[in-house]
Amino acid sequence: MSKSLNHPILGKLTFNRDLDWWETKVTLQDELSIDLCISVDRPELTSQELDRAVEFLDWARKNESDCREWIADGLLDIYNDHWAEEEDCLDRSGFIERIMPQSLILNEDGSGIWYYNDGDLFAGHTIELFIEVDKSLSEVSVAG
Repeated sequence: MSKSLNHPILGKLTFNRDLDWWETKVTLQDELSIDLCISVDRPELTSQELDRAVEFLDWARKNESDCREWIADGLLDIYNDHWAEEEDCLDRSGFIERIMPQSLILNEDGSGIWYYNDGDLFAGHTIELFIEVDKSLSEVSVAG
């Protein structure tokens, strides 16, 4: 039986034994929901870890559009120069409209990884955005 708990902000969290993390679905903005995963190596969460997850989610809600801009800074030219046919090249706003947040992983040390759906820009590969403990954005890449 899966272990679960209910949190007033994070909703129903369920421990995934195969991945060693707690997972839930949260609303990011209006009708946009993402998976939020709290990576720990045990089926318990401390109040400090739950508070950190709430803070991380709050940061994500406030900064998601900045994250898309950062992704565009790192990947728009790569898309246009190496992935797109000339007629499929995108401007910045077109690129940003195509990518969608999918899931957010909070690591035990407070860093995280945000996974974005590529909107079929990179042949279905996932976009990874690495977030440092201080919430600075450190790296963006195409995974897979």
